[in-house]
Amino acid sequence: MDRNRNKASEKLLRDVLDATTWGESNQEAKRVSLGAFRRARTLRAIYRRSAMLAVLVAAGVVAVSIVKESVEAQLLAKTRFAVARRSRTTVERKRRLPADVFISDQELIANFPPDSCFMAEVDGRKILVFRDEAVRREYFR
Repeated sequence: MDRNRNKASEKLLRDVLDATTWGESNQEAKRVSLGAFRRARTLRAIYRRSAMLAVLVAAGVVAVSIVKESVEAQLLAKTRFAVARRSRTTVERKRRLPADVFISDQELIANFPPDSCFMAEVDGRKILVFRDEAVRREYFR
């Protein structure tokens, strides 16, 4: 049985060799080689473009994170300034006081920076007078 198989494969090999000439087999080899080179070139181009895309995405992520941190820092700075300003201007009230409870002139003046204001009497009424217009604007908007 081995001999039959060998004879059959030898006959097939002879038929193939007889049917093709050197030029035909050379053309086939060139076609196969060119196909392999084209596939390799296409894969390299795909890999390069993929790498470039990955680098661009990474650069975009870094840029967005830097811009986001900058915006957050600016917002935080503005918020801190506003909170600090509000904390200086707002008088804390733990509860509503009854209408008949008053504070003295000294207690009122103590709520402001030292030597920034004084009490004056005009037409029989006491008024609070500020020495610096900027301080008055800061506390009374």
